[in-house]
Order: sequence, then structure tokens, then C-alpha cells
Amino acid sequence: MDPKHQAAHATLEAAIAKATHLPVLDALVVAQFVELLGEKRAVFLVSEFTSEIEALSTRLESVLHLNELTPMRGDLHQASGAAATFGLRRLRAIVLALEQDYHSQGTVCFVELAALLRGLMQISSLEFRAAASNSEN
Repeated sequence: MDPKHQAAHATLEAAIAKATHLPVLDALVVAQFVELLGEKRAVFLVSEFTSEIEALSTRLESVLHLNELTPMRGDLHQASGAAATFGLRRLRAIVLALEQDYHSQGTVCFVELAALLRGLMQISSLEFRAAASNSEN
């Protein structure tokens, strides 16, 4: 790996490590989202987003070279925005790190990243449901 790619990879790894120390959810954002839409609708939308992250993760697993990520740029950006809207703080940080890695022409292990996104989305979804339920009570 050339020095430019090594630096980009180290930056991505550092961003992911930093993100893992963030809270999974932003409780205030979750509460506001649930208040605005109601628990049932909010949980439904996060469930739909979970499916989108699953599909994105599956596509990431098939990426062998960074240039194959180009068609997914928009999806990554939308996932980042949706995660912010839902208050999924840690997931958003990971997706932002991947976006940044793309822009810096870094290299990542997409299979590992896909697994990380899947696992984090499952945790986020469970915590969101619990927080949404608490917000309504």
C-alpha cells in the first residue's frame, strides 16, 4: 500500500475507533423524532432504514476496488442524513467516515465495514425502539 493509501486507511480506522466511543443514539433527537411522528411511525421508518442499511451492506461486500464505490456515493450520503434524522449517532459517524475515505481515495476492507454497519444498525434499531417506547410513556 502506498503512503497516501496508508494515511487514508489510518484516518478511516481512527474515525471508526472514535465513532465506537460515541453513544449509539442521540436521545434528544430520538425523543423529538418520536414526538413529531409518534412511536409507531418512527419505529416503522427506522425499520425501513434498517432494510436500506442491509442492502447497502450487501452491496459493500461486493466492492473490490474504491472506484466501484462511486455509484454508492449518493446512497452513503443519504444513509448519513437519515441516520442523523433518526438520532443514530454512532452509525452516522461510521458512514461519514466511509464517505470521507471515499473522497480521500483511501482503501478499506469493505466486507469488514459491511459487517460493522449491519451490527451497528441492529444495535441502533433495538435501542431506538426502546427509546421510542420510553418517549411515548
